[in-house]
Amino acid sequence: MMLEDILDELGYDAAGQAASVADALTLLDQNPAQFDAAIVDVNLGPDESWPVVARLIELDIPFLVSSGDSSGNRPDEYSAVLAIRKPYSFDQLKTAMDGLFADIASA
Repeated sequence: MMLEDILDELGYDAAGQAASVADALTLLDQNPAQFDAAIVDVNLGPDESWPVVARLIELDIPFLVSSGDSSGNRPDEYSAVLAIRKPYSFDQLKTAMDGLFADIASA
């Protein structure tokens, strides 16, 4: 099942998707208000998405990162960000999204 399908089943609307860091940054900069939260794949095309994570932090948009890399190679400044490891199940994504929105509600 694709991420967008799972999100739809969970009652979320995907505001957009990006295949590259440049596309993701453009999406964010065009209309940041359309994002209640974001799921960021660590690898977007040939690049790592840490510039996107930095922009989400600047815009105060809650997010979680997704990665199939088990090595945990993330910059120290992002070591505490909420993450989900691929491949993830419906239930794992639901739990992660529930956690993300619980954090938003308590902020």
